[in-house]
Amino acid sequence: MTPKSKKALALAEFISDLPTGATEPPVNYNLPDEHLFAISSDDPWYGDMLVYLRTQKFGPHFSRDDRRRIHHQASRYLLIGDVLYRRGVDTILQHYLSPEPETSEEH
Repeated sequence: MTPKSKKALALAEFISDLPTGATEPPVNYNLPDEHLFAISSDDPWYGDMLVYLRTQKFGPHFSRDDRRRIHHQASRYLLIGDVLYRRGVDTILQHYLSPEPETSEEH
């Protein structure tokens, strides 16, 4: 037997030993505070990253180095709906809180 076929056999045996009809554990959607990051509205990278992740395009004002940097950094981020997540080294998604929209009141 080849090492690859031994691994496949061991995996098949392991799976067959798992109980059938087991219910899946409940999903906990609560994130511990250490996985939340507040974004200041003064952080220009946040808007640039959102635009790039949504459109996969850069504005004409970006230099070649800026495009390269944003493209490289984008591999660590994931946009789900309008929520930005960052993949940690342990593959845990860290939820970034978006800045509060600025409200303008007319006097």
